[in-house]
Amino acid sequence: MIQAESDMCVVASVGDGAAALDAIRRLAPVVAVLDVRMPVLDGIEIARAVAEQGGPTRTVIMTMHWGQSVVERVASLPVSGYLAKETALLEVVAAIRCAAAGEIYVAPVLTAAFPRG
Repeated sequence: MIQAESDMCVVASVGDGAAALDAIRRLAPVVAVLDVRMPVLDGIEIARAVAEQGGPTRTVIMTMHWGQSVVERVASLPVSGYLAKETALLEVVAAIRCAAAGEIYVAPVLTAAFPRG
């Protein structure tokens, strides 16, 4: 679906967090969509590393488990989007567009967990 958008393209799709961080560092995408649960490095560790390196990439975090510990870990990060995995693909596209524009996107189902969105 992302490839179908005229203003977007997928520059990498990887199988683990170390590969994701490597791809982000090499390719410097505008937005990286990260799953919280990934092998090797999780999405939260990647988002933290991306923020610390200070590059142009904005991150959108996605997971199906928004328990209190995940919310606390993610809320402390400067990420640009919070999505539930059951989110419709159109919402993923909207979150990517918001992140690319420098805005923060919070999926409606998560607004109670992230009131700042």
